[in-house]
Amino acid sequence: MHDQFFEAIKELNVLSLEYFSFRSFPQTMELQKNLLTLNLKSCTDLESISIVGQLLNLQILRCCRCHSITELPAEIGGLIHLRLLEFSYCHCLKRIAAGVISSLVRLEELKMIGSFKGWEAEKNGKEGRNASLNELQSLSNLTCLEIQIGDCTLAAEDIRLSSKIVKYDIIFMGVNFVNTLEKGMHLELPREIRLGNWIHIFLRSTEYLDLKGDGSNSLDLAQVQNIKTFHFHCCSTVKKLVSTKSIDRRFGVFPVLESLTLENLPNLEEICDGPIQAGSNSFSNLKELKISFLSGIKYLWNSQNQNVSLSNLTSIDIWGCNKLRNLFPLKMAKDVLSQLEILACSMMEEVFSNDGEEGHITFPKLKKLSLASLPSLTNLCKGIENIEFPVLTEMQIHRCPKLTSFVSSTDTGNCLHLSCNQKVTFGSLKKLVIGGYENISNLWCHQIPSTGFFYKLERLDINSCGSIRCLFPSSIAANLVNLERLDIWSCNEMVKVIGDDEENVGENSPIFPSLQFMELDRLPNLVNFCGWRCALQLPSLADIVIWECPRMESFTMGSITTPNLKSIKIDSERKDVEDLNGAVQLYFRAKQRDQESAQIEKEQEESNKEVQEDGKHLKVETEEE
Repeated sequence: MHDQFFEAIKELNVLSLEYFSFRSFPQTMELQKNLLTLNLKSCTDLESISIVGQLLNLQILRCCRCHSITELPAEIGGLIHLRLLEFSYCHCLKRIAAGVISSLVRLEELKMIGSFKGWEAEKNGKEGRNASLNELQSLSNLTCLEIQIGDCTLAAEDIRLSSKIVKYDIIFMGVNFVNTLEKGMHLELPREIRLGNWIHIFLRSTEYLDLKGDGSNSLDLAQVQNIKTFHFHCCSTVKKLVSTKSIDRRFGVFPVLESLTLENLPNLEEICDGPIQAGSNSFSNLKELKISFLSGIKYLWNSQNQNVSLSNLTSIDIWGCNKLRNLFPLKMAKDVLSQLEILACSMMEEVFSNDGEEGHITFPKLKKLSLASLPSLTNLCKGIENIEFPVLTEMQIHRCPKLTSFVSSTDTGNCLHLSCNQKVTFGSLKKLVIGGYENISNLWCHQIPSTGFFYKLERLDINSCGSIRCLFPSSIAANLVNLERLDIWSCNEMVKVIGDDEENVGENSPIFPSLQFMELDRLPNLVNFCGWRCALQLPSLADIVIWECPRMESFTMGSITTPNLKSIKIDSERKDVEDLNGAVQLYFRAKQRDQESAQIEKEQEESNKEVQEDGKHLKVETEEE
């Protein structure tokens, strides 16, 4: 920035500089006596702002992402008309001169998130080297406070802040958190600490609370009733989340909470430690529930005496809760649930417990269902005979060896079945992933009708199903008219993808008319994709990947038409796209020749070794004679 940059500008009121490269302001900056607003953004080379202290009429000083600024100098304390001071994400800001903050008596907004963390405690009425929390008491007009504090012991300070504060983000230790609400707190308390009065005041009104560390056990969460988003993690001392004894029965437990995340709380045994009366609105506004690594919890809510309404719950994500046998009674949440994901819960036997539901149930809004690594899971809910998923678009089932059906009355033996008809219906399924079923058979879809069931399916992924020899009959394949991607991998016994009942398909009917991508990966016994001798049409296929399918003699036994094929990759080698069948056959023959040559070389080496050994023995015998 040139020394005469500001000489010709006399009546400047607002100055915004973004992505400017300069180390300090020119001396002519002090001529801007009428400047009211100064915005600096991403001026990453700027180091000194002392001259800004000469702009005595300045009301707004905003400095964001200026990473070379290390100090807020004493001169800034002279800006007595300042209403907004922001130094956000200035990561190198390590010092604010003592007395600067307390001098800005007209300040209404103070924003320091992602920058200065070195707040100090005032000792014996004496100021330290850096700004102290006590200085905030001088800001009687403050309405917005966003600060980050690196010393957790300062949470014990007793200070009186402006009663006008309506917006705040207070971060104790930890990293910056994403908060879209007006009132937020992040408390990282590694050990038990007495909390000052100002912390309790903020906790009673906060809408976002991120709580971390073993010291969190000292908080009475029954008094924190206005939070909409609550994230509690990494605390080994907590055994219960809320004591219902100190809850106001008129309001219940967390009546406005919308998102609850509990993570890595190994000794947590229960969310609430006592009864919850009916009609209390406890958790009634909860929309999102995420729970992971709660190794001690056996149930979320006790159905015997905890009357909880989850009428707004749309998303459930459970991971690594090994003592959990089910979530909660089915009637609590099924009507609005849109996403359900459960992973690695070794003792879970059913997803929902049954509290009197019989016959037919519907999940009217469930769009995604994912169940993985659940070795004890047998069904969704015991005692239910018919289940309907009218809008389910994505389903993933992986490593659930005892889950043979979604309904408890279906006699399926020990093999997974996707039963349909009057038992289970998936009217809108677009993505299906099935994996980790070593005992799955060719009858996995034997009850599925050939028309309608998979009509909307766009992606199919079958993996690690060790016993299946044929994926499905041609009658089902012909009706996968919307399938765009097909992935099959690690199915050791698979011989072909499509069965031989070609009489169910019209002579000129294309199979998979929308299929664009196909991958066949690690299928050691696959002979071909389909064993028909009639014409096979894949009109939309653009890319195909074949990897480690050593017995694949041809793609199909008959002719094949692929007018839009752009890429064939076999074991990382690009092949001619003119003829898919020919490319597979040539590659197979080449591999066969290589194997035969390798076998001949091996036999020759073994023969040479025998000759050499015979020669050695003959030489020894001759020498002995």
